[in-house]
Amino acid sequence: MTVSNLKCNICPLCIGKQLPIYTRDEGKEIRHAASQAIILRYTWRECIEYIRSKTGHDLSKTAFFKIKKRLKSEGRDWVFRLRDDHDEFLYEYRQRYEELFAYQKELWDIVIANKQNNPMVCIRAIESLHSLTNDIAHIIDLAPSMAGGNSMKSPPFLSSQYRDVSEIPV
Repeated sequence: MTVSNLKCNICPLCIGKQLPIYTRDEGKEIRHAASQAIILRYTWRECIEYIRSKTGHDLSKTAFFKIKKRLKSEGRDWVFRLRDDHDEFLYEYRQRYEELFAYQKELWDIVIANKQNNPMVCIRAIESLHSLTNDIAHIIDLAPSMAGGNSMKSPPFLSSQYRDVSEIPV
């Protein structure tokens, strides 16, 4: 971090103080920490403290709100890009699908590792697996309409409306 010759004249807490200039990596690290703090629903003061604890950088109130505004703008741009670029949307859709499969594999590893020693962990993992399986089925159910394909009705076994195998019509 270097200090610029610019001085802050906006925020009453730092009027006259010199503004720091961060490297690209430091900026990314600060934005990431700010994003995490915002997700955690911290107040702006708590966000600044969280950023300080994660990055070691002390931000002014003005700097924090500029970062927050930039994060909102980036989020808006991302949504517009997904709206306007169907391939980008399908790519993100597929990534969530793959992510669910990765979680499913991790949960199966937990079930296998805890089958003998810790049955309660095994039971909780199986409950989560059931929920993930329903989520995956739902994604598969929606895939044709997301891709803009025909509006054929998916087979009932792919629908998450059935919570038990015995409910599926034969």
